[in-house]
Amino acid sequence: NDCDEYGLSLDKENFGNAPDRPPHETNRFTDEKRQDNRLKARWRAYETEKFETKKRESDRAAITRLAAREAALELDARRAEQVRQRIRALAEKERGEIRVEEQTKLDAAAAAAAAA
Repeated sequence: NDCDEYGLSLDKENFGNAPDRPPHETNRFTDEKRQDNRLKARWRAYETEKFETKKRESDRAAITRLAAREAALELDARRAEQVRQRIRALAEKERGEIRVEEQTKLDAAAAAAAAA
């Protein structure tokens, strides 16, 4: 490979990659650029993780709210069913009382007819 005076490869396919450059020869600009890229990558990873964490927390909060709503609806449904059962029981009791009154009237009319 041909290299320029800074040890950078002149090979167009691997431009900037200088595998034949001795490790003690460093280019300050390249090192700073690498450092900057590493910091930017770490910052992007941090921001991504922060976003994902907020998203997970938001999802958890939404699930908790939905579960609370569902529990409240189930409780309301149970209470409504209890009210319907009480209404049915009262209606049945009322019908029974009406039957007893009608039967008593019929019995009295039959007794009056038998006595006459």
